[in-house]
Amino acid sequence: VTLTLSDTNLFYNGRTLAKRYYDINPHNIPSFVTAKVTLYYTQEEFDWYNTQNGDHLELPTSITDTIGMKNLRIMQYHGVSYNGLPDGYNGKLVELDPAKTAVQYIANLQAWAVTINVYGFSGFFLSSAAPVCRTSNIQFVSNIVGTNYQWQVSTGNGYTNLVNGGLYSGVTNDTITIASPPTTYRSYKYRC
Repeated sequence: VTLTLSDTNLFYNGRTLAKRYYDINPHNIPSFVTAKVTLYYTQEEFDWYNTQNGDHLELPTSITDTIGMKNLRIMQYHGVSYNGLPDGYNGKLVELDPAKTAVQYIANLQAWAVTINVYGFSGFFLSSAAPVCRTSNIQFVSNIVGTNYQWQVSTGNGYTNLVNGGLYSGVTNDTITIASPPTTYRSYKYRC
């Protein structure tokens, strides 16, 4: 495990990344290993990120900020990096959305603990969700290779199958489109 704490936030591909980041690689076959990983951050790092994050949503501003907890994302860059930075990894990028319950403030450590389930190891960088503009369409592409697809949504009470119509199209394809989602969809989760 390599922990890096830079002097400032990183900016990569139009996205702000927090100044603390991790590179985790096991000795054997890192791309096929699964695990539960906990990464730690300070409130000062969240506050600094929030002053520098451009148009992305804010990270938690306090231990009671549940919206900020939902905004938190971990960017996992797969592979091995020649420089420890996002552009140095030779694998694909996966954006991880930890459940709100997996983002906790640990008082005795005076730190935030972010727990994620990972497939493969690599670089882990903290960021936040991009804002959704009500007038734009959103597309999600499945990372599953196959011929049969079914997109599902969770509005907080478990996942249900989607059907084409209304805001949704492509619910049985590898790519789903959500037409101009309202802000009430902000906490919805999708899977295929």
